[in-house]
Amino acid sequence: MQRYPIFSVAEFAQRISSAHEQFALQIQNIVDVFRKRNQELTKESTLMSGSGRRRGFSIRRPGEYQSTLSIAWEALLHETQADAQTHADTANLLIKNVCNPLLDIGTYKKSQSKKLFTFRESFESLLTAGENDLHKYHTAYVDAYQLYRSNLNTRDSAKFTSAYNNAHNEYILQLKMTNCLEDEYHQTALPYLLEELEEIHIDLANTLNGAIESHALLILTKAADQSKRFEGILKICNKEVNPKTDVHNFLSTLSEKMVPYQAKRYAYVPPDPNISTTEFNKNVEGFWQNPDILVNNQVGVHKQQVVIDRFTETNVANKRQQLQKEAMELTSYIKQNQDVTHTLMNVCQR
Repeated sequence: MQRYPIFSVAEFAQRISSAHEQFALQIQNIVDVFRKRNQELTKESTLMSGSGRRRGFSIRRPGEYQSTLSIAWEALLHETQADAQTHADTANLLIKNVCNPLLDIGTYKKSQSKKLFTFRESFESLLTAGENDLHKYHTAYVDAYQLYRSNLNTRDSAKFTSAYNNAHNEYILQLKMTNCLEDEYHQTALPYLLEELEEIHIDLANTLNGAIESHALLILTKAADQSKRFEGILKICNKEVNPKTDVHNFLSTLSEKMVPYQAKRYAYVPPDPNISTTEFNKNVEGFWQNPDILVNNQVGVHKQQVVIDRFTETNVANKRQQLQKEAMELTSYIKQNQDVTHTLMNVCQR
């Protein structure tokens, strides 16, 4: 009869359960870290919203707006957390449905088998003792017979006859008892032992098979649930995430009575502090449209334009060359990046 490693399978299930439990904790910790980051990003968004109000725009209800991409991200976190819980549940079920039943029935059947083998050993000890006694009584019987034959015509013949007959009876009784033990063992005890061992074998095999089946079913169920959950995330990513919709929804959350943002314009301030700048401050836009306005016709006070003369001509020329050089470098850099982008697009299309 094959010996089944029931305790090895139980230990295997226990270790797999421990691995699932540790993995579940690790996944949960990761999810907690990124949920905390989401909360921090939400706080930063709220602060940025307040800054936007100061610049002339604001969101009507902070927290109401949620992009489709953030929905997909939240779904991924949620399903990953659910997956962690599934691993934890799998760990508990492996202990409950696989490990503990195997240990219980394995311990019970081991004790039962030990009792059966102890009974067999005891019975075999009786058979061995009976066989030894049979040899002993047979030897005494043979010795008594020899003495009986040697003393048939002597005064002590009656004594030897009595000893011979008693030895004969002892031998016959021991012979019958030994044969009865042999018959009882082979006809009753041994078949009973084999039936009990067969029952133990069947129980252990069925239990072990059921445990392996339960183990496989648990993993299969977990994998099916995991596949279903992440298929839902794929559906969200493929059908619901729309960056254009996100932009539209974001703009719809902006305050309807939004103050148009106007960039600051800085007025030209003359170098002479005694010269009034009221003329510039009255109509700043007109000032920018007409940079040739004189500053009270003061001598030595320049207009709002670049001065090119023999003192500044060299410096202005150098500045122009420097700007032209930077423009050429930027043009070359842009072309290189465009070439790299084009190459990567071709590789992706292949």
